[in-house]
Amino acid sequence: MAKTIAAFGADSGMGKAVTRRFGQEGYRIALVARRREPLTTPRSARQLVHHVLPEMLERGDGGILFVYGSSVMFPAGGVSGPVPLMAAARNYILTLHEELAGRGVYAGGLAVRALIAQSQASQAVKAGEMKLNMELPVVEPHELADLEWELMRARNQADVLYPAS
Repeated sequence: MAKTIAAFGADSGMGKAVTRRFGQEGYRIALVARRREPLTTPRSARQLVHHVLPEMLERGDGGILFVYGSSVMFPAGGVSGPVPLMAAARNYILTLHEELAGRGVYAGGLAVRALIAQSQASQAVKAGEMKLNMELPVVEPHELADLEWELMRARNQADVLYPAS
């Protein structure tokens, strides 16, 4: 049976990149985004995790990956709406990482302090529809998908900030 990952925060650009990267490794992929148009969003991340987790635990393999903005680590003005919910998701993934340690299932998160090329946020900033209080680099989705793969492969960190400095 194919290994499975559930990838949260998979907008159109990240979803394609994660599918491509993990598909190369033979994984079945469940993508979860905030918007309903490109992907179906469950009522909560926790519900989906509890839906896929038993099968992963039974097989002793799988992964649950979250991508969130770095404002969950470094609060900033202008994003007070989604940040508390994403901070709760980060807390959930950090505790889940500890609970699943040694059981074959990886749980981890990637905090991104950059604009993801082709993302809704990147397009909104480009069009002047969204104002940021800081300059952010732009990162290609495939770079983040590669980093998620490395997190999944190593399974030794619950949470990583990109870029690191």
